[in-house]
Amino acid sequence: MSEYAVLSKTGFSADGTCAYLTFTLADGGEECLHLLSDKYLFLVRGKREFSPEEFENLRYEAEFSRAVISGLRSLSCAPCTKKRMYEKLRVKRFSHDACEDAVNYFVENGYINESKQIPADVKTLVLKGYGPRKIRGSLMSKGYSPRLVDRAMQKLEGYDFTPACKARAEEKGLENPFDRKEKQAMYSYLAGRGYEPDCIKRVLSMLYADI
Repeated sequence: MSEYAVLSKTGFSADGTCAYLTFTLADGGEECLHLLSDKYLFLVRGKREFSPEEFENLRYEAEFSRAVISGLRSLSCAPCTKKRMYEKLRVKRFSHDACEDAVNYFVENGYINESKQIPADVKTLVLKGYGPRKIRGSLMSKGYSPRLVDRAMQKLEGYDFTPACKARAEEKGLENPFDRKEKQAMYSYLAGRGYEPDCIKRVLSMLYADI
């Protein structure tokens, strides 16, 4: 084996989840790598000397480890879809491969479970007073697959959005119920909240009998 790097110093994070490794390189320089503890146990423990190929692999595993740690910090604040997590990690300049592997790690270890996450997101959007069209759009923008979104929307079939639509219309109100432009603006406002045309017309008819 052609020696390229020698492990000269090893340390661990306070919670034991990460190993901090310092290597002395063949050219006399030093390089520090951070590895998840399981990666350290599998790839490093018991070894001191590493070939160029082995050290290049360690560099990639260190990038993957940093991507996982970054993702876990994000997930501790709020749940995330696979697509959104990948985008967040790419913004932080992790490589495509490291981002994909990190996302797979989160799925395999249960940190990301879109099937369990989506009902909570639907409930939140309903409570925000959104209609079905905006709920669908919001779910898609969060990165859920069309299949999961379709399944979630099917569970909303038969749900009566009329009370929520009526509440939004009453909140906005009309200064002059007889002004056609105001009514058109109200219609556009409710459509922007994602309500279906039939629902909007029904609500406006309830509130303004002359429509």
